This record gives sequence, structure tokens and C-alpha cells, in this order.
Amino acid sequence: MVKAGVNVFGRIGCLVTRAAFNSGKVDVVAINDPFIDLSYMVYMFQYDSTHGKFHGTIMAENGKLVINRKSISIFQEQGPTNIKWGDAGAKYVVESTGVFTTMEKAGAHLKGGAKRVIISVPSADAPMFVMGMNHEKYDNSLKIVSNWAAWVAQQFSTTFSLGDTHSSTFNAGVGIAFNDHFIKLISWSVDLIVHMASKE
Repeated sequence: MVKAGVNVFGRIGCLVTRAAFNSGKVDVVAINDPFIDLSYMVYMFQYDSTHGKFHGTIMAENGKLVINRKSISIFQEQGPTNIKWGDAGAKYVVESTGVFTTMEKAGAHLKGGAKRVIISVPSADAPMFVMGMNHEKYDNSLKIVSNWAAWVAQQFSTTFSLGDTHSSTFNAGVGIAFNDHFIKLISWSVDLIVHMASKE
């Protein structure tokens, strides 16, 4: 199983963590969020206004987030260089702050022991890979990539029904529907981690 970390436990960070647990292929071992405390992390993960309640167990215990009896290390660092990803065993980090979006800024995670970084928003200079589109072009020499998997729903309107934003994108557990025409496919971030790990 691929060991990963999530930087910032907002909407995207929570859904990446849910998708990782649902995949059974990615093990989230660490989460960093300097803005919220552990008890609020429990609440945010347990309840999602679009995807509903998490069907599993979640609690705070001994300074860690425990999901389905799996302990996850929690950091509350502002700067990525201070996050001890390596100590927690996280080889891949999903950068979901929307702040560290260039290769230089996202590269700070590598100083904390991460081996690879997946930026969850568009990047000015990191190569972008999207599952089902160009993932086969990924080269394992790349340490930092972008996975901005957002799509205009009209591209898929003949294949998929996206009229109900509460059903999410294609499947109740894989995306954020910003509106009826614009979605972000969260599960593809997890799938990209698995794909990248298969190339090691």
C-alpha cells in the first residue's frame, strides 16, 4: 500500500483522505493543517454537506486522527519544510492548500522527507497528469506534478448525468461538484498516486 500525506485538511484534503480509505490502495499516514484543531478535523471528516456522513469510525486519540482504527499522525506546521513527512512514513504528499502551487514552493515538502508531491490545483510550472487523459506519459524522474482534474461537465453530458450536484461527480465518493457544469475529480488524485507508485 502506498503511504501518503495530505497538506491541509480542507474540502479537498478531506475528500482525498476519504477516497484513499475507499481505494484500499493508499494509506494516509499523516495530515498537516495549521488552521484547525484535531477535534474539528474529526467533525469535518465525519460530516460532508455533499457526500454525507462517513460510514466508518473516526476519533481523536493521543494527538492522532484515528479512522477505522488506523492512526494518522497530525502536524500543525505553517511551512512545508517543517512538516516531518518522512518521520511519519509519507512518501507521497497531496498539496491541497492552493498556496504551494509551483515546483519551487511544493518542493519544500521534499525537504520534510516526502519523495513526491501531487499539487491539487493548476500549477504554473509543474507538469499536469490526469488519469485517463495523459497519465501514461508520467515519468518517474518527476518529483512534483499537478493533478488539476477539473472538467467542464458539458464534455461528458452525453455520457454522464450531472444534474444533481449532491450525487457528486460520476459517483458519490469521488468528486466535488462546484456547480452543474464544473467538477473536480478527487479520486483521480488517489489513482494518480497509485499509478506513480507503480512506476517506482
